Amino acid sequence: MMRQRVTLIFLRGEEMLLLYRNKHGHIYYVTPGGGVEPGETIVQAAMREGKEETSLDFTLGPLLWEREFDLGYETAFLITDFSGRLALGGPEQEAHSPQNIYRLEWHPLAQVNDLLHYPGPVDVDAILWSANGVGNKKQETKNGKR
Repeated sequence: MMRQRVTLIFLRGEEMLLLYRNKHGHIYYVTPGGGVEPGETIVQAAMREGKEETSLDFTLGPLLWEREFDLGYETAFLITDFSGRLALGGPEQEAHSPQNIYRLEWHPLAQVNDLLHYPGPVDVDAILWSANGVGNKKQETKNGKR
């Protein structure tokens, strides 16, 4: 069975929120989100994961894309309406240690795909289109293309 993942694109102006990971010297970035638990809807998972990982209060925005990735299936939502104090929480905070570092960071949207990023590249055009009505909105959603 394919793993179902929700991805949350928190956008602050031209910056996107990422979770910096340094796992025993292997550095990479993760988009906030995570797995859909049994009996949970995609929206419920998005709200739970967003609150756990960021501690922010937010309104779930529009669907950005649905696509397959190497470990399953991803559904991404845009979030531009949020408030509160950004702070790591949930399982990530509990797992944080000197050998297993988790840190929330804002990065310029234009540079996000230059980082080693899981679960894969983000569709910057889809994000800009949904946030501002600009960009090149594409229709194809298979294999990471919108």
